Amino acid sequence: MADRGRADLTITVPRPLVRLLAQSFPRATVKEIRKFGENREEGYDYSAPIPDLPYIVGVVSDETIPANIPYLRADPADIEKFAAMLPPGRPRIGLVWAGAQRIKAEFVLTDRRRSSNLQDMAAALTPVDATLVNLQFGPPHQQILAWEGQPIADPMRSVNDMADTAAIMENLDLIISVDTSPLHLAGGLGRPTWLVSRRDACWRWRDEGDTTPWYPACGFSAPRNCHLSRHGKKSALPCTNG
Repeated sequence: MADRGRADLTITVPRPLVRLLAQSFPRATVKEIRKFGENREEGYDYSAPIPDLPYIVGVVSDETIPANIPYLRADPADIEKFAAMLPPGRPRIGLVWAGAQRIKAEFVLTDRRRSSNLQDMAAALTPVDATLVNLQFGPPHQQILAWEGQPIADPMRSVNDMADTAAIMENLDLIISVDTSPLHLAGGLGRPTWLVSRRDACWRWRDEGDTTPWYPACGFSAPRNCHLSRHGKKSALPCTNG
């Protein structure tokens, strides 16, 4: 039996998500998935494939999607810490141009289609009367070294997990991202977001329109003509289509 005021729920996630979910869902116990089950009393009560979860919780149409945004939260102290690292100019636009490079054959072509590169993304957006902020992590982050255009602030060198990235996003006015994990983080935080989509887009972005019921603050480029579209404004940002 759980204590009063605490949900009898344990969430197991990869290490980079532990702190973010712990501060977002304080009534749940959040553990790193690799360490869960080390004690004999630990274990699972239920198991279900991820695609079954919408049906289990009653999501059967757009109207039943529980878009209680924001459901993810950054720590106020972290927000202040990263605010001090960023240039004072506003508005601030965060950029994510590539997803993780997975090695399984069935995912390689998808990764190539969803990812752009800094040269294409930043060149399509600049010059712009805003402060550009890097949100790119992993090997594609190194593309900043070759970028010679409008300066891009780079707080990602001080990021240790997704909670840190969330704190940076809370200091931004817009996030522009390809279809990868920071896009979903921004959506869960309720930050204004543009998704740079692809022709064979993920099902959650649907075939028509430039919004999604999963993240009401997120707009995205129409895969048919590959432009950014949000509040009637367009930019000739190239999409990669494999």
